Order: sequence, then structure tokens, then C-alpha cells
Amino acid sequence: MLVLIVGLDGTRQLEAAKKLLADAGALAIKIGLNSHQFAIAHGRDNPVVQESWRRTWWDLFVVDGMIAGVHRATNFALFDVQADVQLPCEEWEYQSGAIPAPKSLADLESYDFSDSDIDGFSSFSYRILCARNLGKFFRSDPIVGPDDPNISKIEALLTHWRLNLPNSKKDPVAIDGTIDEMMFQAHMMINATSILVHYPHSQLNPSATKRIDSCAPSQPVTPGFTYNSHTRHVIHAANEISKLITPSDLLCHTPFFVCVVSHASIVHINRWGSYMHSEEDDVFLRQQISLNIGALNRLSQVWESAGAAKEQIRSVAQEISQSRRQEEDEIRSGLWKLPEFLAMVSQAVTAPLTRAATFLIVSAASQPSAIPTIRATLSSISDITKNISIRHPDGRLSCTVGIGSSIWSRLTSLPQPKELHPFQEIRGAKHTAVSTPGDILFHIRADRRDLCFEFERQLMQRLGSAVTVNDETVGFRYFDARDLLGFVDGTANPTGTEATEAAIVAQEDEPSSAGGSYVVVQKYLHDMEGWQALRTEAQEAIIGRTKLDNVELDDAPPRSQQSHKSLATIEMQGDERAIVRDNMPFGSPGRSEFGTYFIGYSRNLWVTEKMLERMFVGEPPGMHDRILDYSKAVLGATFFAPSDLSSI
Repeated sequence: MLVLIVGLDGTRQLEAAKKLLADAGALAIKIGLNSHQFAIAHGRDNPVVQESWRRTWWDLFVVDGMIAGVHRATNFALFDVQADVQLPCEEWEYQSGAIPAPKSLADLESYDFSDSDIDGFSSFSYRILCARNLGKFFRSDPIVGPDDPNISKIEALLTHWRLNLPNSKKDPVAIDGTIDEMMFQAHMMINATSILVHYPHSQLNPSATKRIDSCAPSQPVTPGFTYNSHTRHVIHAANEISKLITPSDLLCHTPFFVCVVSHASIVHINRWGSYMHSEEDDVFLRQQISLNIGALNRLSQVWESAGAAKEQIRSVAQEISQSRRQEEDEIRSGLWKLPEFLAMVSQAVTAPLTRAATFLIVSAASQPSAIPTIRATLSSISDITKNISIRHPDGRLSCTVGIGSSIWSRLTSLPQPKELHPFQEIRGAKHTAVSTPGDILFHIRADRRDLCFEFERQLMQRLGSAVTVNDETVGFRYFDARDLLGFVDGTANPTGTEATEAAIVAQEDEPSSAGGSYVVVQKYLHDMEGWQALRTEAQEAIIGRTKLDNVELDDAPPRSQQSHKSLATIEMQGDERAIVRDNMPFGSPGRSEFGTYFIGYSRNLWVTEKMLERMFVGEPPGMHDRILDYSKAVLGATFFAPSDLSSI
């Protein structure tokens, strides 16, 4: 049955493999294969037969774990079964018939606290230990955010396994070039588990590889703050998996290696496509991707699943490669618009997510000196930023300034952007997007709250009585970029050049406003009591994503109630029109205030306005965004962030 399960998996018959695996597991438990007494009772007093029974149980256990790990479609049911089956011996001992006295799993898991010889455990035993570490990850409490202590606990298990390997087990390739298949699978599993644990919290943009799903559904990645330790773990694991590829014995491996190579390829491609590397790394990543594709091509001679994975990976890699060549050709020919485009951008519109932010809206006073004072202060924004940043250069302090239509002509000599106008109130059948006053927006961002505070202090000191404050909201990043409703916020945000194209006005659109961005802000207060009274499934239907792991749900049929995710997605002639959001939770539990500050930067103002219209009026009209039943808009304003404050 085990051989058939592996064969079904390799020929892309996963459902049949899962059913047979469940049947095999149930049968094994029914006959007591999970007890060490079974091998003794049915071993005919023959050590080889007894060893065969032990191996049957543990192979079934490991295969159950590998199917759960590489496909993420089962839950590793055998991990929960109590078993005291003793550990298998080395392969050469089994084949020779010289079976030593078996050791126990308890001996293996506690050998560093005993006098046991670390070299006394078989390669099969270390393979079992890898599967058990994977099972412990599956049974850990739900992980909330990149700093969740459960991640550290699992990583400690993986690191312990690596550090305590005897020297003879650290490389599955022996001195004579032969491969220890048990240690090969163990190293394969330990690195695949590392990717499974850390990838959702890494800084790798998964948008390029969403179509690579022949082994498992695309795994969402939560937006993060820096090139963090999770990313390093993922990259290291992917590199180690690629090192396992050796041409001579490639066809001897199980189809699970196909999926592990696919997962490593996803990491390589996401890193390659995100520009998060040097030119030297670019060559290395191309080589790694080519190596993996070559391995899958060879494996496809035996496993059908390898052919499917190869085609998906090669297709995505070709698209990225062609895009790179096109950009390089356009740069050389002078046709590429983006460098000129970016040269105009001096404000940090598309700055990466930070841990803290202050949203400050002010109106100019009526006194004659107000406008000159404001103009002088705006021209000194970069100086204030530099003076504070020099104390903490890693704090990523920035301030983006938006100017409203009511003060534009008085404050700047630049032509007014053609779409800029006051925020238009949107009145739906049940909810209203209110319009509130404000001449200037200061979007202050940093990874430290004290930097935002000090910037605002110096800013207000310079502005003095020239302005009155309309609204001041202090935001914070909540766990893994979640809002206070408990869902990940900003999943659909574009990144890299896509973010620039979505947020920055292009030269061909508005030459006089090129490099700037339209900014819409809203402030929402949440009815937390009402929201928390909903079942999780109802909340997920409203948002359009799962709450725990942030998986996108299918869209509702046309003319029926749409989710927030669907209503906030704008398409024109089949193309999605994105905006760049940098929303922040805010609140005060002592005042029972819980909210979200929405800020959207866009190349075209109509995109954001259309999104809000769909939310408040509904699509179709009357079917408003149900998140508004628990979130009340109390502020709404529109601004334009010019590319260069020194030119106003």
C-alpha cells in the first residue's frame, strides 16, 4: 500500500493517494502496528522480519507527514497516534541481516541529556525525528505575526536537529559519492519545514509565483517591515534544497522531492523577481532556478508531477527573464519612462511599511503671515527629517505632505492637478462617507514612535499660529500588519515598480503634476462589540479572506452581496487599477476607541473615489460593503502630494 501511495502521489492522483493513506493508517492502527509488541508477536522470532514491521510503521508515519507538508492538504493524522515502536537500524545492517538491538524514540529525543552515543542512531531515526518536528509545527497554536513565540519554538527544534547531527550524517552524500537516501530525505524535510514555518512571515513578494500550484496552493505572505530573519531562514533553506540535486541519483528519489524542489524554486523566483539582491546574486539565482528546472525535467522521466511543476516554474521564470531583458533594452535605447519618472519623485509616497505613523491635518490661519510661514516650513521638511534621522539612521523616518484644493493656488505657484478637488461626500442608502475640512496633510512615518513624535514637535514649532489642527491621529502597526478587526490589512498592496506605477502620476498623464500622487484619507471607528459578536465565518464572508491565514475567498456571483475585498477592487477594461495603501490601526481601550486610519495614494484620483463609491453605495446599488455596518467613517479629505516640496 505504501508503494502505491507514493506512486499515486507522483502521478498526480493526490485524492486517491490521500484516501489510500487514510485506509492504510486506519488498518495499521486496527492491527496494532503502532505497538512495539506487534513486531515481536508477528516477527517469527526473526530479527529481519521484526525490523521489517518496525520499518513499515515508521515509513507510513513519515509518508503521512511528507504528504501533509508538501501538499498542505492533509493534517498528518498519524502524528496524534500513540506509538512505542522501536527505531529502525541502518540500511546496510538491514540488508545484511545483522540487526542490532533496536533503540527507542525516547532515547533519540533525549540523547543530549544522556550518556547515549550520538553516532548510535540510524539515518532512518533522524528521518523520523524530522517528521516529528514537522508534526509539532502542525500541532502548534495558531501563529499570529512574525514575532509569535511558537515560531521560535519550532525553529529551536529545527536548529537542534541540525546542530546535534553526528558528522557522518551532516551530508547525505558519502565520500565515495553514494547517497544515504534516509539522510537525503531527512535534510529535504528539515529545509522544507523551515520554508513552511518562515515563508508566510518573510519579505518575499509572492505575486509572481501565484500560478505555481501543482504541488500546493499559493501561500500568502504577510507584509512586513524589513529584510528580516524569516527571509534569511527561507533563503538558506531554499539554497540547501538546491544543493541536494545531484544528477547521478536523481531518479532514485520519491515524488516528494519534486514538490520540495518546487517550493525552493518559488523562493528563488520571488527573490529574483523582487530585486532584493545584488548583480552577483542575480547570476546565482538564475543558476539556481535553471538547476531546479533541470532537475524537474529529469525527474519527469519517472514522475508525472515533476513535468507539471517544471512547466509552471519555467513559464514564470521566462516571464520574469523577458521582462528584465525588455527593461534593459529600453534603458539602453532611452525608451524606458520609469527612470525619468522616478527622478521626479522626492516625497516618500511608496515608502515601505513602518511600525508607527502620525496623520496630521491642519488648516491655514487667516492671518497674513500664515501662508509665508507654511511655505517656509514645507521647504524645510527634508532638513527636519535629516536632523532627526541622523540620531537613528535605521528608523526610516519620512514625511509625505499633501496639499488640498482649497489652499493650492494660495500656497503654490504650480498648476493645480486636474483631478484635485475637495473630498466629495458619498451618501449611500445606509452609510455616508463624510467630508471634513483640512488644507494640508502630514503623513509622518517611522519604525519608532519617538521619531514621529519629535518630527511633529519640530514641525508644529515652526508652523506655530499659522495653522490650526483639524485632526491628529497616532497609528501603530498591529501584530503581523492586522487591523483591529483581526484581519491582515494591505495584502493586495502593489510593491516595487508596480507600486510606483499605481501611486505616482505619470508624465504622459499630467506633465505639470508628474511624480506626485493623489491622496485620500478617511478615519473609521469600529463597533468592536458588534463585530466580535459575529462568528468567524461571517467575518470572513464580509472581508473576503480567511482570518487566520489570510487566504483569499472566491468572489460572490454577480448581482449578489460582494465582500469588502471584491468591492475595493477596481477594474477597467479587464485591467485591475491598484492604489497604494498605508493604513494604520489607532485607538484607546480606556476610551473604548478602536479604529482604522485609511490612506490611499493613487496615480488617478478617480480610482480611489470609485472604490469608495462601490463600498458606500454598493455594487449593485443597495448592497453596500457590510464592513461599514461595523465601521463608521468620521473623517474624509483629499490632497495632492507634489513631487518636490522645494518647488512650490
